[in-house]
Amino acid sequence: MPEEIGKILELVKPPAAQLSAEPTIPDDFESEEPVCGILSLAAPFVGFVVFMVRVGSIRGDPGFGVIICLLIIMAIAFLVGTILAIWALRRGERYRALPVVGLVLNLLPILVFLIGAVSTVIGKL
Repeated sequence: MPEEIGKILELVKPPAAQLSAEPTIPDDFESEEPVCGILSLAAPFVGFVVFMVRVGSIRGDPGFGVIICLLIIMAIAFLVGTILAIWALRRGERYRALPVVGLVLNLLPILVFLIGAVSTVIGKL
């Protein structure tokens, strides 16, 4: 029995390189560039610019079409910004505050819209 335990302990011994006093950091430990974090912050503003360009191209009295256009374009921009913020958090990008602020900036309007839609539906019941 003690021989078997000795063999098991021999198998679980760490290699000699891991017993050194200096900790080694792997080469791929570097955090990623904050590309998705910055894009998640820019998405709502880009969506608003696209909306303004689209509304500027409408001839005549736009009426209700402007509201529908705003809802569609901004909803897409907020969804893209939310996805990019979550992706940035998953990638472990530097400057962790960028995707967190992007997530708040993009999720807040979506949540307000959903709460308003649910309260409207419940109010009509």
